[in-house]
Amino acid sequence: MPPLKTGLSYAATLVRQYDRERFVTALFAPADRRDDLFSLYALNVELTKIREQAREPLAGLIRLQWWRDALLAGQGGAGHPLVEPLRLAIARHQLDPEQIDEILIAREHDFDPDPPADLDAAERLAAAAPVGVGMLALSILGSDGEADRDCVRAIATAWGILGHLRSIAYHAALGRVTLPASLLPEDGADAILAGRATGEDLTAAARAMMDRADHWLVQGRGIRVTRTALPAVLAAVQAKAHLAALHQANGNPFAPGIVRSHPRPLALAWTAWRGHL
Repeated sequence: MPPLKTGLSYAATLVRQYDRERFVTALFAPADRRDDLFSLYALNVELTKIREQAREPLAGLIRLQWWRDALLAGQGGAGHPLVEPLRLAIARHQLDPEQIDEILIAREHDFDPDPPADLDAAERLAAAAPVGVGMLALSILGSDGEADRDCVRAIATAWGILGHLRSIAYHAALGRVTLPASLLPEDGADAILAGRATGEDLTAAARAMMDRADHWLVQGRGIRVTRTALPAVLAAVQAKAHLAALHQANGNPFAPGIVRSHPRPLALAWTAWRGHL
């Protein structure tokens, strides 16, 4: 691999390219924890991209198992620039292997052929991986407080739901529908996959998911977290901007600008300086 010209690690460069919003939040972490956060977030990027890269579900599941073996069994992984930094982070912070496995299991659901049955199932699908990543981020930051965990769970759930709303067209291109089937028109899932669905067709499902995201965002922002945990929940600032954009579009997930990134460095800096959401 050619040397990086940015001065950033491989992990940080990957996160900056594919997950700009998490990249900015990680900059507010202590310097001695930042690279491990970047490694965690880079793993999330790698796992998210498997569904895009795999031509067949079996190939994707094999790739997920490769990561499971490399990180949890210490087998293989040679040549991938993320494996060793992740192994070091796991050992350094005693990261819970069950939480890592939960993220891998969540990504296995990227290959589910059918949309989630109802709103609760759609929420669980959207939240699983972000909550797992958030809990591991807390461990890297050195937080083990119950309130910190509750806040991460709420903010990560809102973040995951909003991520699914902003990714409807992208998921459809991969053959996925992540909106609740019970709230779609009769042929709604087929219409989404065929590119025939309009924003109006999806309003009921989108607004129901927006309400869930709003609920979790309000709940999370009402929890006082320690300063140690703050970098793991700063996504609340960005989630608020995404939710506002969806409300401005009257719940139309295809409206221009919905997929736009909102790093919001000044708002993040203000929130970090205040010490609470």
